[in-house]
Amino acid sequence: MARKPSPSRGRWIDRISLRLSRKWRFDGITVAVLQGQLDPRQLVDRVTGALALLGKNDPRFYRRLKTDINRFWVKVLVSTIGEYNEPLKTICLDERFVGSPNTPDSDIAATIVHEAMHARLCSFGVVSNDRTRARIEKFCFDRELAFARRFSESNAFVARIERLQALPDSQWTHAQLRSLRLGAVPRALDYLGTPGFVTRFLIWCAGMLGRLRRGRAA
Repeated sequence: MARKPSPSRGRWIDRISLRLSRKWRFDGITVAVLQGQLDPRQLVDRVTGALALLGKNDPRFYRRLKTDINRFWVKVLVSTIGEYNEPLKTICLDERFVGSPNTPDSDIAATIVHEAMHARLCSFGVVSNDRTRARIEKFCFDRELAFARRFSESNAFVARIERLQALPDSQWTHAQLRSLRLGAVPRALDYLGTPGFVTRFLIWCAGMLGRLRRGRAA
């Protein structure tokens, strides 16, 4: 999901994490991996395999993608398998999704297509907010589905996208997405081996910060 456009260079935590990530080059594209639980080289191979598949099946889209983004970044995401980080012009992919043996290259490539559409829309100055987010997501899902339907191994993935596409607009508000993200934090931290008491403390801090923000906005 695209973040709200910002003139900044991105959040400081993202910039630091990106500096700590290992980087490879493939066909003029940077693929970065923030160390998680899986072998970074394996994750790079999965991403480059998906890019090769995309280049073979939609070369025009692939060429345009290379001009719209700066890099791919594999790390542990929360409540999503992919997102576009606009300040960094970076497509982020979830380590668990990319590294799973049950994820075919075509599913990864289709996810890249979705996030690349966010990148393209951001380059046109399209802003993602509560009024526009549902339309933007459904537009990106359309492009993702068009690609995924070419591959029989992506049938289950296609069904998942269709379910997401059918969600009501109310499911794409900032408040709803933030709630989903907060609910998924424990699973991400557990995957990374974070002690339970640390997870509980971080969730408490996130909840407190959210209440403070709502109080200021009131």
